[in-house]
Amino acid sequence: MKKIYLLTLVLGVLLDTALALTVTPPQPLFIDGTNGPNKLFLASALKSSFVYSGFPFYNFSDSSTGNDTSLFLEGLGTGTVHVHLFAQSGTNLVAVPMRTSDGIAGTALVGGGLRSANSASGQMNIQINLKLICEYSKAQSTNVDGCDATTGDPILTGGAGSPGVQLSIVTAANEVLASTAGTVGYTLIIVPQNTQPVLSCPASSPKFFPTDGGILVENGQFSATATSGSSPTLVHFVAFASSNATTTVGNVNPALPYSAGIVSSSPWSTGTITLTGFPNSTATSSDFYEVLYGVVDGAGITGFSTVPTTCQDTRVFASDIAGLLKESNCFVATVTYGDRKHFVVRVLRAFRDEVLVHSTMGLKFVSWYYREGPKAALWIRNRPEWIPLAQVLLLPVAGIAYVYSLSPATVPLLLLLLLGFALSYQLGRKHRTLLLLMITFSSLALSVPAQAIESYTAGIKARLESDSASKNQAPPSSYTEEQKKQLNANATSDGYSANLKKKLNAPSDPKDGEYTESIKKNLGPEEKRSAIADFHSQKELKPDFGKDPSRHRFALRFGATERSNLTAGGRQANSYSSVYPSQWAPELNLSYEKKLGSFFSIYSSGGFSYSKGTGVLEVNDSRFGSASRSKVTMVLLPVTLGPMLRLPISRFFTPFVGGGPGALLAYEFRSDGEGSQRGYAFGTWGYAGVEISLDSLSKASKWERYESLGTKELSLSLGYSVFSLIGGGIVEGSISGPQMGFQYSF
Repeated sequence: MKKIYLLTLVLGVLLDTALALTVTPPQPLFIDGTNGPNKLFLASALKSSFVYSGFPFYNFSDSSTGNDTSLFLEGLGTGTVHVHLFAQSGTNLVAVPMRTSDGIAGTALVGGGLRSANSASGQMNIQINLKLICEYSKAQSTNVDGCDATTGDPILTGGAGSPGVQLSIVTAANEVLASTAGTVGYTLIIVPQNTQPVLSCPASSPKFFPTDGGILVENGQFSATATSGSSPTLVHFVAFASSNATTTVGNVNPALPYSAGIVSSSPWSTGTITLTGFPNSTATSSDFYEVLYGVVDGAGITGFSTVPTTCQDTRVFASDIAGLLKESNCFVATVTYGDRKHFVVRVLRAFRDEVLVHSTMGLKFVSWYYREGPKAALWIRNRPEWIPLAQVLLLPVAGIAYVYSLSPATVPLLLLLLLGFALSYQLGRKHRTLLLLMITFSSLALSVPAQAIESYTAGIKARLESDSASKNQAPPSSYTEEQKKQLNANATSDGYSANLKKKLNAPSDPKDGEYTESIKKNLGPEEKRSAIADFHSQKELKPDFGKDPSRHRFALRFGATERSNLTAGGRQANSYSSVYPSQWAPELNLSYEKKLGSFFSIYSSGGFSYSKGTGVLEVNDSRFGSASRSKVTMVLLPVTLGPMLRLPISRFFTPFVGGGPGALLAYEFRSDGEGSQRGYAFGTWGYAGVEISLDSLSKASKWERYESLGTKELSLSLGYSVFSLIGGGIVEGSISGPQMGFQYSF
């Protein structure tokens, strides 16, 4: 009775601290506690079941360690804690064996395994083997629930399903606890699952939509149910694809999923699912697949439709998607590494776009590669045994490209060093060291930019010439002498003060106060000295529309640009109108002017405009058309600089016209995060319009604005701009449109 009381007391204490104890199975398995007690479903390999990649499966008729399930325990507390494993047998708890890893000691249980394990760190791994537990139950006649008392095997799901083996993890200060009826502590039911979930598919066909490097599936059209005794949780939606270019629409492949060359999955959800891993078909090269759809549950078992032909698609393909700009492809590297986002692929693509295309030889190589690259990529794809060699050969090429992108001068340095190391093996130690030193210093000299050397030499020459010239110059005159020269003073003059008075028309021998009075006369009447003071004293103000005293102008304008005639030369994939339905795009423009006189100024501006459209599929299939489901956005950032001429015809209206050189930055990106393009172009711009002064609308508001902001003039600006692009940039053609905004003068 003392042992029974002790176990009951320990279990009672455990209930208060059970939440601190966490149990984690190996990934990707997880404990399902959504429907009742905590359950861990394990896939069985005893009968036919298709277990998805990455999930473990178990032979429940084998008690070897290869069929153990590892559970990681945390929150065991401080100090030495003994962990016990009990199984449910009717209303009783009976001790069952377990194993430990990492050399953790414990108390042996008769028949094999441990009945308790020791932990001093608050965490540990224990190994659970259902076959070992059921064999021990048969030998001890304890009749553990979920075990076949006759065969000593776990009961698999089927029919009404397996109840599973219900385990309790108990911590105590004792190494041995007796079997007894009592309250269950931390409970975990392990269910050996052999049944599959069932997928129901829509009757319509096709069930997919092509996208870049994959297919889209509307998972809301599918439904799945768990069979009795299987995991109620749906983890993945999966597609098994087999390549067959000759298959016509409607024919199915009964060998799937076992003949699948592509297996792609996405987390189960009710929205649009993207299944990647499909090579893109092109207008001249098509890769068609047969696809069988399935669902993966929490145990990793994949289920299909009871009528598989209703959950298949034929002539499935992926297609490149492009906007106005053509996506640059790297055929061989993409096939070699199997991922267009692989670091090597991105390095080679960037080297081509930022280095090769800017030279004549580079353009010739790119043209040859675009002609021959697809053939080489197809050859490698059909011979996967050559892929490792291709990966090795591309690594040094990518390395050189990456180093060149960081510093072009480093490449000859590395090549010379490699040559030096190769030659050094043919020489003795003394000559080898001398050769390596010579090559190293030569390489460093080559890596120094010539411009830096020339600029340094030019600086030394300029400094020597300046020093020589300064020695031959006469010493500068004093400040006083310079002032005398400006006042036409000489040695016989009356002095500096007298000459200054003459310049101010002051009397040569003024009486007290005459000089001050003359200064006041030059300043004018007293009532004109402070317009702000007069405004505060509520005197009537008369505006002076004389010379504009402002020197700076800032303007904020809104407008719309017309883009329908934009093209992209050799980088154009589709016409602008086929991608962007609206020919007009909103624009925001910010400008600054620096006045150089009454009519001229230097004008600079920066703008922002964007268009939204739909990407175009490269493969135009009659089942889908040409419009993709990826949205594209083109952003244009024009920057301008040039002279501006203003001709005021009245105090209200001032026409203006200007023009000069400009640059345009262009970005085109997709909503799916693939295939973004960017670049620049140069051109010329023109801008003409009229400014309408708003100061006459409210004189009081003008003075208040002048006091608070310092603005001397506020006007409404109306104009029309044209930006003509020079060929050879990322985009060509022109953009134009009206603009309206407000201009502030300072």
